[in-house]
Amino acid sequence: MLDEPAVRDRFDPSGFWRLIADLPRQARAARALGRDCPLPEHFTRPRRVVILGMGGSAIGGDVVATITEHLGSIPAEVVRDYAAPPVGEGALLVACSFSGNTEEVISAFSAQLGGPGMRLALTTGGALAAIAQEHDVPLITYDFDGPPRTALGYSVLPLLEVLRRLRAVTLDDDAIERALGGLERCAEAWGPRQPTASNPAKQIALRLRDRLPYIVGGDVLAVAARRWAGQLAENSKQWAFAGALPEADHSTIVALERQQEASRTLHAVLLDGPAMDPRNRRRAQLTARELDSAGVEHEIVAIEAEDPLVAVLEACQLGDWVSYYAALLHGVDPLPTPILDRVKAAMAEAGAGAPAS
Repeated sequence: MLDEPAVRDRFDPSGFWRLIADLPRQARAARALGRDCPLPEHFTRPRRVVILGMGGSAIGGDVVATITEHLGSIPAEVVRDYAAPPVGEGALLVACSFSGNTEEVISAFSAQLGGPGMRLALTTGGALAAIAQEHDVPLITYDFDGPPRTALGYSVLPLLEVLRRLRAVTLDDDAIERALGGLERCAEAWGPRQPTASNPAKQIALRLRDRLPYIVGGDVLAVAARRWAGQLAENSKQWAFAGALPEADHSTIVALERQQEASRTLHAVLLDGPAMDPRNRRRAQLTARELDSAGVEHEIVAIEAEDPLVAVLEACQLGDWVSYYAALLHGVDPLPTPILDRVKAAMAEAGAGAPAS
């Protein structure tokens, strides 16, 4: 079924798959934006990085925070809310909003304009761009014809390049080129023209069909697990949830002790690879053993790259393709998200500060 162009044409009339396949080109264009954007003279190596974002923009922030913490020596966090903690002197506060009109980001960013520290905005335009221009905040803008969740390159590479320039992350040109080259190979290996018999993304999607996916990743791959769960929800309209090692082995795993209906519908995907801490790799094996003892369907998916950036981007890209093929298997168009649109419209109608009825 997944190898038939007619199926793709029927359930994906917009050619959504091309947005996933375009990530390598998008990432290269996005990298140039961060490399070439002018930065004020007062921008220095930050003591802390706080990224404001929601949805697709936030997951890009998660990738940046993960890489910064593993290849740098400064704390980085992502805030998904209407308010952010005070950042203080020497901190970098980054507002990321694809549309530029994300109310949570606008609220949190506006409240800290004029305070100590550095400010940066990343968006396609909207209110965020206007606020940045009004307050002389460095602004990186881009054009992209697709939903935010398919703009991962634009939510990751510009900010990574800025952090490289500020000496906040140790990442050389070769490492970035390896990551971009890896994405190009992934697009070929996991794209729709690669038959199911030799396409791991299609095979995983088939195993997740009519199941409840539980995606688990350790340390650098924890962000990829969150990406998988979000993409499965938005693209394939399928419930999915994510876990992180080692935390899952201190809490969630205990649910396996009691036989219950949920256990019979679960399919766990454990992301594993050399980019992870060896202790977390061991935990992935032990978790798989416990899942097996409890009779829960599971598999270990190997992410072979040793470089953290390469591993994270490839793991995210694999999840994107899996979610796309899951959408086809469910007979749904991966592009529209009408529930999100309804909630956003209702919030806009309610107005600022008004409780939802």
